[in-house]
Amino acid sequence: MTDGSFTITAAQLVVGAVLLGCGLWIRGVRSGKPGWKTALCVAAVTYSAWVLAVTVLPLTFGRPGFSMAADPDWRNSVNLVPLRTIRLYLRSSLVDVARVNLLENLALLAPLGCAVPLLWKRADSWLRVALVGALSATAIELLQFARRYVLGMAGRSVDIDDVILNTVGVMLGYALYRIVRALRKPLEQ
Repeated sequence: MTDGSFTITAAQLVVGAVLLGCGLWIRGVRSGKPGWKTALCVAAVTYSAWVLAVTVLPLTFGRPGFSMAADPDWRNSVNLVPLRTIRLYLRSSLVDVARVNLLENLALLAPLGCAVPLLWKRADSWLRVALVGALSATAIELLQFARRYVLGMAGRSVDIDDVILNTVGVMLGYALYRIVRALRKPLEQ
């Protein structure tokens, strides 16, 4: 007997991303888009699916959720104070764990800093890329919050420092994009 719930797994998301990527590829070929731009769109879809897979999945829908009031330890898994977790990691005796967590959060959305200006020329500015990065990181944290407190699935924390580190990572990716673009200009002339 089933309880009426269903689960979205990483494998299902990857299959969906592959199908969407194939559709984008076919559409790009038919419309005469440059091959590199079509390939970048497919890569962006695949990358987005991977980010969701490592930050939010698996998701189970259909079970009754629970509120923060039902979780007496919710304050231990939600940090809304900027730099609290980063400072904790920097002072931690678990140097390897701290380093890995900080670097993973910096690296997670860094490719977005390169992809955004390549896919959307109008977004090729520090402010717009930072905004896309901050909104993407915030969306991930909101999904993790909903996963925990709406769907009742433990295992993810919600942390403003993740948003900060993810956004800085996007900006580092954008800086790399700008450096590569500046180095390419003299070579093309």
